[in-house]
Amino acid sequence: MLAGADLAATDELPVADRSASETRKLTAKELVQNGLRLVDNGSLPGSKLAADSVTAVHIAPDAVTASELADASVDTAALVDLSVTNSKIAAGVDGAKLTDDTVSAAKVPVSSLDRGLNKATGAIGHANAITAGTHSGISYDAQGHVTGTAALTPADLPTATATTAGIVSVPAGSGLSVSGVGALAHSSTVSAGTTNGITYDANGHITAAAALAPADLPVATATTLGAVMAAGPALTVSGTGQLDHAASGVAPGTYTKTTVDAQGHVTTGAPLDATDIPALDASKITSGTLAAIHLADRSITQEKLADYSISFIQEASPSAANVYHNGMLWFQESTGQLRMWNGNSWFPVGFGRLSAENLRYCGTFNAATGQVTGVTQFGTTEGFKIGDPLPAATDAKSGVYFVCTTPGNGTPVVAGTTFDNGDWVLCNGLSAGWVRVDTLSGAGGGGGSSASHLDDLLDVTLTAPSAGDFLQFTASSQWVNASTLDEGTWT
Repeated sequence: MLAGADLAATDELPVADRSASETRKLTAKELVQNGLRLVDNGSLPGSKLAADSVTAVHIAPDAVTASELADASVDTAALVDLSVTNSKIAAGVDGAKLTDDTVSAAKVPVSSLDRGLNKATGAIGHANAITAGTHSGISYDAQGHVTGTAALTPADLPTATATTAGIVSVPAGSGLSVSGVGALAHSSTVSAGTTNGITYDANGHITAAAALAPADLPVATATTLGAVMAAGPALTVSGTGQLDHAASGVAPGTYTKTTVDAQGHVTTGAPLDATDIPALDASKITSGTLAAIHLADRSITQEKLADYSISFIQEASPSAANVYHNGMLWFQESTGQLRMWNGNSWFPVGFGRLSAENLRYCGTFNAATGQVTGVTQFGTTEGFKIGDPLPAATDAKSGVYFVCTTPGNGTPVVAGTTFDNGDWVLCNGLSAGWVRVDTLSGAGGGGGSSASHLDDLLDVTLTAPSAGDFLQFTASSQWVNASTLDEGTWT
């Protein structure tokens, strides 16, 4: 028979397999290890375990609950450092559990601080800040805490001013004195008496008063102030002491000529007469203007008129900034036109050069091609034909003009110039050539039909002009626009 202590792991043991009706063999180790798998769960008693043989590796995580722990079995060594949280500590822990001087200022909430305490510097302190010093016998630190006291000295007391209460000193010779116990006394060196109605005692205190009498007043002199009498007749004094000046007899008013007596009083007043004015040189008149009433009729001679005093002689229209009068003239040399200012505009008063040189409407033209598109009787007389290009300018054709019916800038005789519908191309002679006349805008071209005059042609008057109109000369020495569709307008 094999003793238990002699059983080895590799010893073979016979095992009968009932399902196969045969015998097999197992080692002792295989029998024990595989046999334990067949043991029912929860059937092994704890007493079968060797003491202190169960280690942490044999215990599943979170397997030990509070019921497995014995009372008072968890000591400090069993706790992980810094593992006890606030919620694990029971309420009612008192300060005795804290080590002295271990609670920092950071552990005290700001809401627990009151009455001027804060943690502005990281430590609990007093919020008040004042420069340490000593005033009125009290010494204090930078937080306003009293650190010492002393009796008041004169230097601690404020000095009185005219508007502020305070302490005063009593200088010698002031008539005042102070005793050793602070009693103030008054002394006087005046003798009792009465002066100017005031009665006073030996201490200078007024004891009675009376109205001044004439005898109380000093008499005035040339160098000393004092009382005077109004001897009259110019000056008088009423019973109530009111000083008055007698009337001079001159009615109140403003006079240019007066009479004064030896005392400087005005005794008469009158306006100036012509005989009162001395002869004056013209150089004495330095400002103002002479009205027309002061100039004799026909007194301004030709040599007194300055250049351009009655007329402008210039090409450009006079600026509105110039000061001119109704009836003033403006002569424009290039057109030979004379105009007169009528208060509203410069109105033509003479024939212009273009009128004198027979300005005549000859037809219409296409500004994109420079070709004639229509002719009038004047155009036929001049030899123009529809479809022909505008010819070069000649002196014989001076005054000939065509009206643009197709806008463009393809007119060779005025190269590079853009024409609008209604613009003119005017022959200005061999030397000046053909020129564009903007009839629609008067200055810039490109729209509108509000012009009343054609630039410098102020003997031309337009009324509601439209494309294709021509000009005709009238008995009023004016060129006026007429439609090519109108009948009976040719002259």
